[in-house]
Amino acid sequence: LYLVGLIPGPREPAGVLLDNFLRPLVGVLQRSWATGARYPKTYTRPDGRLVRSALILSVNDLPMARKIRGTKSFLDQKKVVIDNPDIWKMKPYSLIAPDAAAWLNTPTNEGQRRFYNRTGVRHSILMELPYWDPVEMVVIDGMHNLFLGQLQNHSRTVMGMDSASNPRALGFGLTEGIIQQIEAAKRLLLTTGTTPAAFRAIGVKALTALCHEEGHQEKKARRLARAILLSPNDWKAIRADIAETTRPNWHVAPPPNLGELAHGKLKADEWRSCFEFDLPVSLLQIHLRRCRRGKTVGAMQTLVQSTFFLATAVRWGTSHRTSETHIKAYERSMQAYLNCLKGLQPDKPLKPNHYNSLLFGFFLRRYGPAHGWWMFPFERVIGRLQKTNTNGKL
Repeated sequence: LYLVGLIPGPREPAGVLLDNFLRPLVGVLQRSWATGARYPKTYTRPDGRLVRSALILSVNDLPMARKIRGTKSFLDQKKVVIDNPDIWKMKPYSLIAPDAAAWLNTPTNEGQRRFYNRTGVRHSILMELPYWDPVEMVVIDGMHNLFLGQLQNHSRTVMGMDSASNPRALGFGLTEGIIQQIEAAKRLLLTTGTTPAAFRAIGVKALTALCHEEGHQEKKARRLARAILLSPNDWKAIRADIAETTRPNWHVAPPPNLGELAHGKLKADEWRSCFEFDLPVSLLQIHLRRCRRGKTVGAMQTLVQSTFFLATAVRWGTSHRTSETHIKAYERSMQAYLNCLKGLQPDKPLKPNHYNSLLFGFFLRRYGPAHGWWMFPFERVIGRLQKTNTNGKL
């Protein structure tokens, strides 16, 4: 049974206020579970039958999942050790329930706010359902976590798509020529006996970029400079590969202007299409061309490996069928990807999507293939509703 509910705008309600909209639904579900509904006659039961209904799972993006769960995080923060994701665990509901009850019994709004900031737990109206377990019934959605989370982050920040499409991201244009000058300056710095006169051929922009990269300017600029592993010419080569690729009729090609500002905001299915074939293969070709010219570096090799690990993980995790073999292959590939990511960006902490991705296998074991419970069908309905003309109050 699919129920559609609309919450009035103009803004999304906070977690506490969301309970007011869910309360009528919870009342119906409580009665349906406790006493059920008697149907006097059905096709297979002429004498009628008693039917009970329950809320099995809730599928949301991460901000809404936190509100539905009543917790800040899927993970038990005491079990999170960055270098050992094998021991990452979800905090069981038996440990969440006492804190949720204590939050509910806190007499003031300010006290509840402080309690939530300290423990990361608050009461959710769904906890009043006798069978509800937010740990197991609020899932990590593959569409948001993998496609709009992992794939988008890898393309835009790890591969440097944002910086390549915006040459003024650092306050100066990092063209192919400037990048070559930066590499030349690095070689001069490593050469014994280099005189200041040797740097006269290096432009001011290249020297400024090198200063940012070496940490003589703000940290943000240093991170952006380090992220630009693919030059604008590399992205041109990727777009050329996309245009020249012959693909099956059922396969949707990535945007032809991928890596440019003009392509706008990509949808989840477009990010998936990028990593099914085009980006991993094109990236490998770029790496091989650099190897033949003797210009490759270890970071580029790690970038290629991480891209293949991520594409492989997404392929295993979103397959139309699943098994223990599928799930273990997904978890191994995702773990290998995160290890590569820490090598590429050692000064950047992992994001919540990275942590949650290693919990995705738990829900595959519990609910089966991700196609049966991800957000694509509901997002299509939301898209249609957003195109509906309203008076701004509905």
